[in-house]
Order: sequence, then C-alpha cells, then structure tokens
Amino acid sequence: MYYERKQVLESKVKIDGLTGLFNRSYFINLINSLHHNHNVEKLGIILLDVDYFKQYNDCYGHTQGDKVLQSVARCLDINSDSRIFAARYGGDEFICVCVNMSDHEIEYYLGKVKEEFKQHAYRT
Repeated sequence: MYYERKQVLESKVKIDGLTGLFNRSYFINLINSLHHNHNVEKLGIILLDVDYFKQYNDCYGHTQGDKVLQSVARCLDINSDSRIFAARYGGDEFICVCVNMSDHEIEYYLGKVKEEFKQHAYRT
C-alpha cells in the first residue's frame, strides 16, 4: 500500500496531468542529470509549439484545445524510443531531449511525428 501511494505521488510530481508527458520541472531536472552523466556524449533539443493555438482555443473552446494538446503529446510519445524524453514545457509548448542520437536520427523522429500528426490529429 505504501509503495503504491509513493509511486502515485512520484508520478504526479513528474507527469503533466493533461498530456501524460513529463512536466517542465521534471524535464529541467532530467536535463541537468543528463548533462552530468559521463555516458551521455550528445544531447539534441527539440522545441515546438502549436501554431495558432490561442485562436483555435478561442474559436472551439478549451476542451477542444486540450484534445489538440493530447494529440500532439501522443504523436511525440508513440514515435519516440528510449533515447527521447518528451515534456510539456507550458501551454502549447513541448520540448524533447534526444540522447546520443545523430542529426539524421532526430530528423527521422521529427518526420515520423509530423506524419503521425497529419494522419491522426484531432479534427473538429
């Protein structure tokens, strides 16, 4: 019982409740940890935000906006592997750190994310 409650609390500290990705605070701690890890030779950072998100939210409402954010998070998550850590940075902004990946591998990941979003993005 104690172990399960501890896991739930730890999850709430590091996971964004809306998207299921890491939250900003945990992500910053993760970056610091990776920066000091001798096994990490290269870090790649991806920053992205949802274009025209405020206008979408104003037009369709926050519930629909939340579905868009969840869809973006899902695309980032399902296309990642153990070397990619995605987080919701704030609002409609997302960030990923890619550990020991080549530029080509990062570009390939972004291509998969983009294609997934085109195919399965939430539409009104």
